[in-house]
Amino acid sequence: MSEPSKLRDALNELCNVKMDDVLDVSDGGTTATVGFQITDFAGDPLAAAVETQFIAFDDLYLGTPSILATLATAMEGSIIDGEGSAALLVLTDENGRFQCKLTNLQDGTVYGACAPSVGGPLLDCRKIYSVTFSK
Repeated sequence: MSEPSKLRDALNELCNVKMDDVLDVSDGGTTATVGFQITDFAGDPLAAAVETQFIAFDDLYLGTPSILATLATAMEGSIIDGEGSAALLVLTDENGRFQCKLTNLQDGTVYGACAPSVGGPLLDCRKIYSVTFSK
């Protein structure tokens, strides 16, 4: 196999994560819908169910999972483990989509990201979401 074909094959294994746009929550609201789409290297929706981590954080540094926010109630895809916590192991639907509810009872901004799981594909997880909750 030639070097360009090896590189092309390796890049085809890399998937991208596109976070959904999320509106800030005001007027005392405590819940937002958050989610993502996994795409192939060309940017097309991945036509496969994918296992990945989906995590909410209290700070932009994405250090440790949130102690204030929780993720639950999958609307697209399913939650394998962690329902009601800030760190989920999820399985996207057959089109690479996942969506769930984010709950935060205090004012402030919650940040979120995906991370590869042991059983999942190689993901470019540089995209994050942020939701600001205010009363």
